[in-house]
Amino acid sequence: MSGIATWVALDAAVPHGWTGYGDWVREADATAPSHVAHPADDLYQMYTSGTTGRPKGAVLTHSAVCANIEQVNEVLRLTRNDRFLLSPPMYHAAACINLFCATRVGASVVLMEDF
Repeated sequence: MSGIATWVALDAAVPHGWTGYGDWVREADATAPSHVAHPADDLYQMYTSGTTGRPKGAVLTHSAVCANIEQVNEVLRLTRNDRFLLSPPMYHAAACINLFCATRVGASVVLMEDF
């Protein structure tokens, strides 16, 4: 696929042309990235269900997502000692914000393979 610089395999079987996760981490540059994200920068695009018309992409900024993470964490009170079961599909808004909340505090995230 064009535009992909590196394919990284997480499991033991590393396909030809891919890099194993351990090798990828060991070979990573230790210097901090030079780009600094600003609050008004776009972070990601989430698609709506189209309840008021056709589905559309809603672009969320860093500040909006960070504010949502803090609001949800105020209720969940997750800590780095928690294990968080992520059951919604990864393309769903509920999965994104919950994943971000757990990651924000360093909690473990367990992905539910099947519902």
